Amino acid sequence: MKSFLRCGRVVTLAFVAALLLALLPILASANPGLTVTNPIILANVNPGQTLTQKMMVSIAATDPATDIAVRVVGVAQNLDGGYILLDASQDTGPYSARQFVSVDKSAFHLEPGEAQDVIATI
Repeated sequence: MKSFLRCGRVVTLAFVAALLLALLPILASANPGLTVTNPIILANVNPGQTLTQKMMVSIAATDPATDIAVRVVGVAQNLDGGYILLDASQDTGPYSARQFVSVDKSAFHLEPGEAQDVIATI
C-alpha cells in the first residue's frame, strides 16, 4: 500500500507540473492575465486505469497575444522542501510517472481575451 500511495502522489505531482508548464514561454514579459482553470487532479490511480483532465488556459482581454507551450516534466523535492521541475534526462527516479502523462497539444496561440482547452491523459 505504501508504494501505491507514493505512485499516486508522483502521478499527481507530474500532472501538476504539466499544467503549470503551460505557462512557460510567455515571452520575456510577465503576463498577469494568464489563467489556468482546473489545473490539479487528485485521485487514487489503479493499475491500467486512465484518467483525463480538461483544463482551460486563458489570457485577459487587456493582455497581448501570447504563444503558449505545453510540456510534461517530472517533479522532485529539494532539501528545503520546495519543488523543482525535471526534464526527461533528469527525471529518472523509480516512482516517476512523467512518461504516463500526455497532453493533447504541445503549443497554441491566444489572442487577447481568448481561452483554449488542454486535455491531459494519465
